Amino acid sequence: MSSPLRVAVIGVGYLGKHHARILSSLPGVDLVAVVDTNRPRAEEIAASSRTQPAFESRDLLGRVDAVKQVVPAGTTLPQFALRFILQNPTVATVIPGMRKTPHVLANVAVSDGTALPASVMAELRRHRWDRKPAPWSD
Repeated sequence: MSSPLRVAVIGVGYLGKHHARILSSLPGVDLVAVVDTNRPRAEEIAASSRTQPAFESRDLLGRVDAVKQVVPAGTTLPQFALRFILQNPTVATVIPGMRKTPHVLANVAVSDGTALPASVMAELRRHRWDRKPAPWSD
């Protein structure tokens, strides 16, 4: 019998928590940790996924067999999210919250009209949640 594949989930926001839940239930997979800088969130998702919390990705060195990166290198998650929203042709205006001048400059830089790579969009499409809106939400 072969050893289980040792994996971790880095970032346990909305999608990450589902990745952790699914990975923790797969045969042949050992979810060794979930990682998030938000300690209470990492601890909550780790407990519900029967694994350990970690707070920095470097804590995984030597503990996992592979790493998969979805957010493009050199891009922060907020920049990635803003670029994703701005890529939608039906979006005319976005007013992102910001507290500091560097945040404003980062948001302006991301608002240059450059689309996310097609490969990234294909990966995100795999997580799409199609649903029928409630009658009252039309």
